[in-house]
Amino acid sequence: MSAVPSPTADAWAPLRRPIYRGLLLCQFASNVGTWMQVVGAQWLMGDLTSSVTAVALVQTAVTLPVFLAVLPAGALGDLLDRRVLLIASQGGMAVVAAILALMTEGGMMTPWLLLSLTFLLGMGQAVVVPSWHAIQPELVPREEIPQAVTLHGVNVNFARAVGPAIGGLVIAAVGPAAVFGLNALSFGFSVIALARWKRVKVEQRFATEGFLRAMRAGGAYVRATPPMRILLMRLGAFMVFASALWTLLPIVARDRLDLSSTGYGLLLAAAGIGAATGVVTLPPLRRRFSTNAIIGLSSGAFGIGLLVLGLSHSVVPDVVVLPVLGLAWVATLSSMMAAAQSMLPAWSRARGLSWYVVVVMGGQAGGSILWGLVAEHPSLTFALVLTGAGLVGNSISGRWLPVNWLNVDLEVSQHWPQDDLDEELPDDAGPFHVRVRYAVQPGAAAQFRKAMEPVSRQRRRTGATRWVLREDPQTPGMFIESWYVPLWIDHQRQHRERTTMRDREIEEAALAFLVPGTEPAIERVLAEPPRRLGLLRRRARAS
Repeated sequence: MSAVPSPTADAWAPLRRPIYRGLLLCQFASNVGTWMQVVGAQWLMGDLTSSVTAVALVQTAVTLPVFLAVLPAGALGDLLDRRVLLIASQGGMAVVAAILALMTEGGMMTPWLLLSLTFLLGMGQAVVVPSWHAIQPELVPREEIPQAVTLHGVNVNFARAVGPAIGGLVIAAVGPAAVFGLNALSFGFSVIALARWKRVKVEQRFATEGFLRAMRAGGAYVRATPPMRILLMRLGAFMVFASALWTLLPIVARDRLDLSSTGYGLLLAAAGIGAATGVVTLPPLRRRFSTNAIIGLSSGAFGIGLLVLGLSHSVVPDVVVLPVLGLAWVATLSSMMAAAQSMLPAWSRARGLSWYVVVVMGGQAGGSILWGLVAEHPSLTFALVLTGAGLVGNSISGRWLPVNWLNVDLEVSQHWPQDDLDEELPDDAGPFHVRVRYAVQPGAAAQFRKAMEPVSRQRRRTGATRWVLREDPQTPGMFIESWYVPLWIDHQRQHRERTTMRDREIEEAALAFLVPGTEPAIERVLAEPPRRLGLLRRRARAS
């Protein structure tokens, strides 16, 4: 397994692919429209009511749906055709934005109606995010994924910088209804681009997985993948501390630097310019350094930038350090997203990335509340210095908790003996108790147990429960691996759709310790559910 990606493409390689280029440009327009929408909704809410809480609830209505709905949306992204799902969600958002524009122009808008329609747009965004990330490997070759993710990160952050400014200008010139109308138009562009994409359809062997079962399977995959768990831990820590920039920058601009809204927009633009430079600065770095090193350097640079921001009391140092912060933000998040993409096979990609989004949104929401309170008591400087120190610590933690691009083959292997899967059984038959017997070479028991540890995680990733490895007390050297699968269709999926070439390599490493000339003996029996078995054992002991 290689920890360092070796991309041969340059920074702009994904843009030479017409479908990717068209979708990226339309997504940029949509992102700009979204930020314009937020500004327009906040401004309109201020016109509709004098309540500060109502204005603050606009931001909640934007972010809360993503946090609540992104995990189910990730499951949908793996169950349904992602292209169709994206077209439907973007089309629905265009309709909602158009209704918002028409009702605002007609003078029919109320505070609760504005919040409700904004919430619906947030729900649409929750559906879009995991599927949009999940289609990236379908748009570009694997070696171009880091560049594609970086371009997407620049897209999002540059839109964050220019969207509010454009929205403010449109509101001043025409009014908020025009902002909502432009947002509806931006979604329409995305629908057209997606409709032009001729996605290669993947043949499904089995019926579509149930919604709740699909969500549980996605969570099981993340739990049983240690590199993904480490990534989410590091990501969560980064988001909690780094969220201080976006939370406290308005306070820095208004209270410390005494800037107007235009001055605040220029500070955001400085960060956006730094983010944009990531397109050309990150590819050379990726050719020289590991993903973990880039994350460590960028996280540390972000921390030092926050320290400067906290200790500075003038515009010049802030304007100088904000591009560094923008670049470090994009470098960290794009590197982590690319690493996450490398860990997830096609069957669980949207579900796995939805966990990534939950951590981003949850870390940003929780961090925003925390650092807002700290900035108020004891002080703004203390909050920025503390978050800067926290990010430097997160950078150092990479020595023990590395996050790297996994250069492994995640294509389906189908190496499990097919005669075990060819039996004609109803899909809902089960649960099944699967046992595999291994004749291990004398003196190799400890090495075999060690080699089976990643096999246990591989089984759990693909749907196994209650995995156990034990040695037969009556036959020294005979090891029995056992696990449960709930249904026959789950057993089929486990070995025909979910087990990858990397999983095959893991199993072959364990099989190297078997007695030469022997093969694993597979036994599968219809069993009582595990909980039922435990209940029966307890009753037997009691009697």
